[in-house]
Amino acid sequence: MRKPRSNAAISDACEGFDDANLPARDEKRRSGPGSGAIIDLGVVERAASIGCSKEEVAAVLGIHRDTLHEHISRNPEIQEALDHGSSKGRATLRRLQWKGAEDGNATMLVWLGKQLLGQKDSIAHTGGDGGPITIITGVDRGD
Repeated sequence: MRKPRSNAAISDACEGFDDANLPARDEKRRSGPGSGAIIDLGVVERAASIGCSKEEVAAVLGIHRDTLHEHISRNPEIQEALDHGSSKGRATLRRLQWKGAEDGNATMLVWLGKQLLGQKDSIAHTGGDGGPITIITGVDRGD
């Protein structure tokens, strides 16, 4: 089982995700599926589009991750919003990477070449003048 991320890690992962309409989490309020917790599919999709995990999406929504998992099991539209947001985020990232390559970013050109074209680094070892490598297995000490 995966170790849960710390609150600091969740905050870092969702940095820049600002939505004034998000409710603050009331620690005293029960937030299970029968509690009336509201799952905004737009917020779920936007959070997924910036790479937030389900745990981080739950934090953005102000609910516990177990509550989100319960809602997902009862409402397939939530998983669809997660999947759609994630796909949109990957497409955006790919577009930005492609733009970087088009703008002449050599690192991005090499990386995309390796990922999409199967290119790879190769190292050839040769001896003097491109001939075979000479291997010496012992040392002559002249004794």
